[in-house]
Amino acid sequence: MPHVSRQPITEKAMRVILSEFTKFTLQLRYQKADIGFFEEFFTKTERVMLAKRLAIIALLLKNVSPYSIHKTLKVSPSTVARLKRKLETRKFRGFENQLKKFLGLPNSADDLLFGFMPTLYSRGTWKRIEGWERPD
Repeated sequence: MPHVSRQPITEKAMRVILSEFTKFTLQLRYQKADIGFFEEFFTKTERVMLAKRLAIIALLLKNVSPYSIHKTLKVSPSTVARLKRKLETRKFRGFENQLKKFLGLPNSADDLLFGFMPTLYSRGTWKRIEGWERPD
């Protein structure tokens, strides 16, 4: 299991190194050399831990039960519950939208509704819907 050093660094130094790490990883593209970064930089344990977290969140977004996730991924019920709580309290807002897009899930109720509704003023759209008339 990954551990953080017991010797603390300053809050400012922590912000700087986390920011630089984020910038570096975000500039990576899906190329062989970039994929190698994850293989070389993270241990197998760290990659599995991160992949399981991502899988838990993806399965929760697909409305898979926490119990099924716990049993399938062999993670503790408290881990699933913690990530579920973060999803429910919108702690993953930006990440959640990106993951939903990746999974092909709607991002909001508007996407759900308007993804299936015709645009109001496209030619001939309202004629195809029985019982509906084009708004004035």
